[in-house]
Amino acid sequence: MSKSLNIAIIGIRGIPARYGGFEVTAENVALKLIQRGHSVTAYCRGRAKGKPSEYHGIKLKYLPSLELPHLSTPSHTFISAISIIGKKFDVIFGFNVGNALIFWLLKLFGKKTVLFVDGLDWKREKYGAFGRWFLKRSEAIAIHAAKHIVVDAIPAQKHYAEKYGYHAHYIPSGANVVESAPRTGILERLGLTPKKYALSVGRLTPEKRQHLIAKAFKRVKTDYKMVIVGGNKYNPQYVRKVFDEAKDDDRIICTGPLYGADVDELYFNAAVFVNASKVEGTSISLLQAMGSGCALLVSDIPENVSATMGAALIFDHEDLNDFVEKFQEILSNENLMRSLSQKARDVIRNHYSWDVTADKFEKLLLDAAGVEKLEESIESTMAETS
Repeated sequence: MSKSLNIAIIGIRGIPARYGGFEVTAENVALKLIQRGHSVTAYCRGRAKGKPSEYHGIKLKYLPSLELPHLSTPSHTFISAISIIGKKFDVIFGFNVGNALIFWLLKLFGKKTVLFVDGLDWKREKYGAFGRWFLKRSEAIAIHAAKHIVVDAIPAQKHYAEKYGYHAHYIPSGANVVESAPRTGILERLGLTPKKYALSVGRLTPEKRQHLIAKAFKRVKTDYKMVIVGGNKYNPQYVRKVFDEAKDDDRIICTGPLYGADVDELYFNAAVFVNASKVEGTSISLLQAMGSGCALLVSDIPENVSATMGAALIFDHEDLNDFVEKFQEILSNENLMRSLSQKARDVIRNHYSWDVTADKFEKLLLDAAGVEKLEESIESTMAETS
């Protein structure tokens, strides 16, 4: 094999993944890199006391952060970068476009870096005018700060090409085809019957529009239930909005945040997975739902259409009536659900793999470290969808 690398991961909340898509990608790619003989150190937020120093071979380092909205990530990444400057890592594997200025600092100190920026964060409603301006500027900085920029959605790759004339590497996140799930008792605790409920999983944010899922579902005539999993300590106002929208329909269950085996069991036993986002990268929760065999009902934003590759029932994200009609259609047609379920599994099996994802990241990390030149495109052969 190629020379083993000493890799640092920064810009995430921590490993094991307990928060969002960045953490899921970081954990899964890091585990594959460990299996290939590389050394990986992940910088996590918080105090080390009482926490493990290693996770399946990944070294875990804990540093503080300023736990305020929009400051937690950059403050922790900055502290991590300062710590890293004096250490002999071959390459830094970073996350989040908002950290671009920090990667510029690392470049000034001669550090080799790869930055995974996900999608187009400045479109998200949680950011005000300054936040959106800052993220747009961060995009422009990122292309000069890191050796390689990675996106996980074709529309984001097109944006970098059209806006900056820059070739961002497209590497979709991975997923697994799930054949069984643990039994944790979560279905019994929530009063659910397997394959008799629809599911949404993700941080509760305005751009993911879980309140709209509840609003649309209330107009659907069905004996299915709707389970909305997620929370958001940084936006309690929106969390209340989702819960308030759901509270007058006892078919809708808002669980708050759930992780691990509980969520795996919910995915595996759901009949339908719903994504109503108007801003996304490639949704990790959507990929997990596909691998678990859920039929998909998703908004028509380019990222969702591209990710699902014809394996979803699509609704107009600007038309609530169309959302309700498609919701009714999918929950009223078991043949449609079975067909979409099989298509979703086939897409995961044929186009998404953590091994392939890790292989592509490994090539970029080796190139950035100056160990192995990137001689050919690592772009996925996945067909673009309109």
